[in-house]
Amino acid sequence: MTCLGLGRIPFAPGTFGSLFGMLIVYLLGFFSWPIFFLFTILLCTTSILLVGFYLDSTESKDPKEVVIDEVVGILISFMLVPVTGITMIIGFLLFRFFDILKPPPISFFDRKVPGATGVMADDVVAGVIVNLIFHFILIPMGFLVEIEKFFNI
Repeated sequence: MTCLGLGRIPFAPGTFGSLFGMLIVYLLGFFSWPIFFLFTILLCTTSILLVGFYLDSTESKDPKEVVIDEVVGILISFMLVPVTGITMIIGFLLFRFFDILKPPPISFFDRKVPGATGVMADDVVAGVIVNLIFHFILIPMGFLVEIEKFFNI
């Protein structure tokens, strides 16, 4: 749940958890989308159970050291998105933006959903929003191609 202790870093543990998630996205990028999808679903469901046990043992509502929710959110951000250098940068920045600011509907899940499901839900929703941005704005409107041209990638 702390992703090899990254969640225990005293500053920006969510960012370090997200970077760990990016490593997993990169590695899963070598596999087919069903494997990426299955891994993400299994990690999400397992994480809800494990976070529940952790919350019960610590009596905390949303401990900062738990960063597996960021990993799951990042993975959801990249469902059926091509894993390239530019998508990884954009996806990471968008996810952190939504995870930190928590605009609606993310804020609803952050405040209203209790327990382990609540710990996971705001990051899952942030990941879904980033994924929708990829699929309905960045990819079909050609923004990724234009960004690659601009940076000469």
